[in-house]
Amino acid sequence: MAAEHYQAMTYRFSDIASGWNNLAEARLTQGCFEAAKVASITANWLAPDHFFVITPEFPATQSSDASMTCNCLAPAAY
Repeated sequence: MAAEHYQAMTYRFSDIASGWNNLAEARLTQGCFEAAKVASITANWLAPDHFFVITPEFPATQSSDASMTCNCLAPAAY
């Protein structure tokens, strides 16, 4: 539910870096690694002093719950 909220926020307010970062974190939690990375890159581009790029290839950041990966929408600016 949080990912849907942040997805809508980035669509409506595409210039707010914190929304992109929150979307990245929510997508990462879902196991949507590519969508998380794109959202994270956008947050970093908008506010490089505040947000770093998520690197989802690290196993510690990946969810083992496969049921969470079924709804991986691309970020709005994708």
